[in-house]
Amino acid sequence: MDRIKKLFSQISDEEKNSILFEKIGKFSFKEFKDRVSSYSNSLINSFILSYSSGPFLELLLLLKEEAQGKDKKEQLEEEAFKVVNPSRKKPQLEERDGQKIFRENVENLLKEKSVLIAEAPPGIGKTLAYLLPMMENIESKRFLISTNTKSLQEQIFTKDIKLASYNAKVSFSTINIKGISNYFCFSKYYENMEKFHPLMKLATEGFIQISKTGDINSLKFMKGITYDDITCDSRYCQDLECPFSNICFFLRLKEKVLSSQIVVTNHYLTLINETLPKSILGDFEMIIFDEAHNLENVISDVYSYTIDFFEIFKILKYFIKRVKEDLKSVEESSLSYDCFNFFTEVYSFLNTLYENFEILYENILEKVTPDQKEKDVYDFKIFENVKTYILKIKQLLYSIRENGEKTLKILKDSKFKNLEIKHNLKYLVEESAKIYESFVVTTEANNSDYAFFYDLNTKNKNLILNAILVNTGEQFSNFLRKKEKTSILFTSGTLKSSNDFGFFKDRIGINISKRKYREEVFLSSFDYKNQMTIFCFKNIGDPNTEQFMENVITFLRKVEEKRKRTLVLTTSYQQIEYLKKNLSDPKFIFQVKEGNNEKILLQYKTRKDGILVGTSTFWEGIDLPGDLLEILVILKLPFLVPDDPVFLKKGENLKNKGFDPFYDYSLPYTILKLKQGMGRLIRRKDDKGEIYILDERIVTKKYGKKVISEFFVEPKILDFNEFTGVL
Repeated sequence: MDRIKKLFSQISDEEKNSILFEKIGKFSFKEFKDRVSSYSNSLINSFILSYSSGPFLELLLLLKEEAQGKDKKEQLEEEAFKVVNPSRKKPQLEERDGQKIFRENVENLLKEKSVLIAEAPPGIGKTLAYLLPMMENIESKRFLISTNTKSLQEQIFTKDIKLASYNAKVSFSTINIKGISNYFCFSKYYENMEKFHPLMKLATEGFIQISKTGDINSLKFMKGITYDDITCDSRYCQDLECPFSNICFFLRLKEKVLSSQIVVTNHYLTLINETLPKSILGDFEMIIFDEAHNLENVISDVYSYTIDFFEIFKILKYFIKRVKEDLKSVEESSLSYDCFNFFTEVYSFLNTLYENFEILYENILEKVTPDQKEKDVYDFKIFENVKTYILKIKQLLYSIRENGEKTLKILKDSKFKNLEIKHNLKYLVEESAKIYESFVVTTEANNSDYAFFYDLNTKNKNLILNAILVNTGEQFSNFLRKKEKTSILFTSGTLKSSNDFGFFKDRIGINISKRKYREEVFLSSFDYKNQMTIFCFKNIGDPNTEQFMENVITFLRKVEEKRKRTLVLTTSYQQIEYLKKNLSDPKFIFQVKEGNNEKILLQYKTRKDGILVGTSTFWEGIDLPGDLLEILVILKLPFLVPDDPVFLKKGENLKNKGFDPFYDYSLPYTILKLKQGMGRLIRRKDDKGEIYILDERIVTKKYGKKVISEFFVEPKILDFNEFTGVL
């Protein structure tokens, strides 16, 4: 350590700032070391490649050696495909009663080819419970594990599969694959590299040489690089026709997927795969949806439509430029007149299309800007005066797609050798089809399955029309029917709401699908009565008032005095900003909108008295065992925003069917979200801690009893005016 400190004092501020990717001026040795120790091995290596000698090189080598001596996790992270040899020795694992019953249920599921919905709280060991039956059948079958968070995806691939492999009779292959935008693109990098600072280029070149996966998460601390400039994009990807196809990280992975026996991926890729003309994942004996409580949102994302005007202008400009360039090559070739005529015609079509989209954009913008709302439901009357342009846009998109497909066939039959032109045309045809479909749904559909609203950027005036799927059950039931010969497991720590699975089942359409299914609830192995205390408050004020937020400040200052690691869960960034203005002590660490959550968590873990204030992503998916979390504070019940267009549409649909939008949707959703948040506290058998729910509605409103009935322990009700004795 002394040698590292000495070297630190010998290097210049410019060199220190270069590895931190930002000019922060003077900073301590601890700040520098904490930042560098959070970097991936490949990123440190890339800097080592950049320095041939001197104290900076020696400092980096020592930091790398220290990091490698600490743990070997990086080795695992730098693999995405591997062949696993079964462990010769069974690990010393005590199979808990709940885990054994879960495993037996999965064994039966494999035989029945049915569906299992299983709620399994933390501590039961559900991952091993579903992995062990897989291992028994690994010789002749394929399995898909789908998660919502990257952290669980990584954990299953790097740790849990190896742990369970003792139950396999033969070696097997497994792969961890994410969405295409997670991977480095050589073509885009070399096209955009002139934009980068020289140090960024050096670091990126080092990453290229060292990385086995091309996962750009290894570059997550590199400020100054725009990920769009270096990551794969399905719209621009030339696939095997790309000049870099022989070294492409994503293509290498994709080629191995179909031969892998265990595929680990995320919900989005699992579902988007179903929309592709040709599956990249293949067929499976069993599909496991872990973190299944998030499926509704993912289904909605995959099957929704948007018209982003600025994005369309960008795409059309790109095509106008490319077609103009391609037209010259086609003219000089020996291709038929029909082919040349198409390129001439499509160039004219694209310019006309651009003009029509501009007129449409200006007309709609005129109708929505007076209210200056950033988000609002739109009435289809806004299209009444522009029907001519809508019709023209549809005709142009349709013509480009239809004639483009015919021209592609001509190019193929004539064995035209210019692969780039063929790719550009193929991309134009595909993009025209996508825009056409989105355009029809967002401007004409007026379908009760969708919520229609616009997003308006009041600064740059970008306008986005959205058609968001609200009837997820109907859509997902098609997936279930299509997979009728596949066993499917839905599991999570929180699937029940109001003490049954009704809410979750409606979201995935299990009853509509007519698939045979079973439900199981597994009891926790934790002793919650002795591990957790829950406090609820009265007389703290209406959660929508200034008085409530002032009382929250008072409460958190009391929590601060306890000097224990604390997680404060909010329901909006507005609340975070308010707390940030009023709590200046450095022990408070605030989540930043569009910031790096891993960096924030690292800051929090390095302080024994840290108080982390977060929203959205911090309600689930983070694991803070032991003294990393002893106090959990929940400001408000996580209700959906009442004027959210998607919620309003779902409420309208429920009313039409005779249901109550609040009790049949909003409250069950809130209970599930609240349980997810509360689940952050107890992660191990020896964890202990306190939960404080500051929203008095849990005590004062009728529905409060329903919420409390879902808790593992009975809460203690405190009067806010007398709470200081408890803390």
